[in-house]
Amino acid sequence: MFRSSFARSIGPTLSQVVRQPGWIATALSIGVHGLLWGVLPILPSSFLAEEADDQRTVGVVELSPEELARVPDFSTPSLELPPLSESDLYSLTPVPNQAPPSQLFPPFPPFSPDLYPSYEPPPGPPATRQAPSTSPSTSVSPSPTPSASPSPSPSPGTVAPTNPGVARNPDLDNLTGRAGTGSSPVPEDNPRPQDNRTAEQRLQDSIAQRRAAIARLGADSSGTTQEEARTTFVEWFETQVEEGADSEWKSMEIAAVYPAEACPLEVEPAAVYGVVVDKENKLVGEPKLVQSSGYQLFNQKALETVATYEFENESDANQVYVVTVKFDHTAESCQAPAPQADEPPAG
Repeated sequence: MFRSSFARSIGPTLSQVVRQPGWIATALSIGVHGLLWGVLPILPSSFLAEEADDQRTVGVVELSPEELARVPDFSTPSLELPPLSESDLYSLTPVPNQAPPSQLFPPFPPFSPDLYPSYEPPPGPPATRQAPSTSPSTSVSPSPTPSASPSPSPSPGTVAPTNPGVARNPDLDNLTGRAGTGSSPVPEDNPRPQDNRTAEQRLQDSIAQRRAAIARLGADSSGTTQEEARTTFVEWFETQVEEGADSEWKSMEIAAVYPAEACPLEVEPAAVYGVVVDKENKLVGEPKLVQSSGYQLFNQKALETVATYEFENESDANQVYVVTVKFDHTAESCQAPAPQADEPPAG
């Protein structure tokens, strides 16, 4: 009675549990794992994966002489090393095309001591060389003797005889005579203050001229680069073409006289000017500074050179010229001035 009622009560409960997916999956998993656990130990070893064994036995094959002849020769030929030189192994050979250490750095610019004139001391009176005089200390003045008539006093520088009976030495007389009669020249009034002022004034004038020349040579870096020159020329050239000039320009070089004021600098700049020449070989308008030399004085000298140059325009239209004015610093253009001799003082 009890069993039948228990079976009837548990039957619906089991049917509901079995119908749930989670219980179904759990039951299948347990069944599969149990099956594998029971079957794998009894499977033959041939079905198991064998691990690869790299150390397997390989049979030796013996080749015939014909087969050996066809095998390529992989032997490396022996390399012959050059014999060792008997020179010192520790001596280092110089690196080719290597400049000496003194030429690794560019030389310093030459020093120009003529930038300012050296101070010249004012001329003084000529030095007089006195003749050596014999000291009269060797002579002994005679003691005065009582006499009725006064004896004449000896002239300065003469030796009075101590004994009238002894002959006088003519050489001693000549020597003492020259010493007594020869007198050193009396120096005149010293003109040093007047000459000193003249030298100082001359020095100040020279320094002022040098400073004025350097001021005219003042460096000006504006307009010296290629980009600035190209921009300036394009704008100026387009304006000239619009006014009727030829659309093609000509280039030329002119050598100008090196200014003496710039000789101490020892530079060789160049200025580029643009000019327009008509069919009568005359300049049209003012020359245009295309590229500056970097110095105002050189630009001015280049402008004067271009303005006085005789151009030859063979076309019937206005011709544009790009003129490069060069300044060469040579020994002929910058000769060293001859030293001026000071006038000797009066007297």
